[in-house]
Parts: sequence; structure tokens; C-alpha cells
Amino acid sequence: MLFSKNPCNPRLKTHKLVGKLDGLWAFSVGYDYRVVFRFIDAEEVLLIDIGTHDEVY
Repeated sequence: MLFSKNPCNPRLKTHKLVGKLDGLWAFSVGYDYRVVFRFIDAEEVLLIDIGTHDEVY
């Protein structure tokens, strides 16, 4: 719910990725889980991967 209201809410720690994941974004779910996604447009995102930090990066 928090992400759908504001994907850049500071509580999510949303950030741009670089390197092999350049063009993608990620946010935190709890301490260890990350969601990797791409903005399609201002209203839509594509979820790419969900897992621990080591699994998705």
C-alpha cells in the first residue's frame, strides 16, 4: 500500500540501480528483502525480482 501511494516514500529507501541493473530501481521490504522494478510510466511499474539483497543484486 505504501509503494502504490508513493514509490519514493523515504521509508521504502527507493533507489536507482547502476551497473548491470542500470535503468532499474529497488526498494526495501523489511530489513533484508528487496524489490527490483522498472517505471513504465507515472502510474505503472513492472516488478522484476523480489528476494534478499544477495539474491536480487
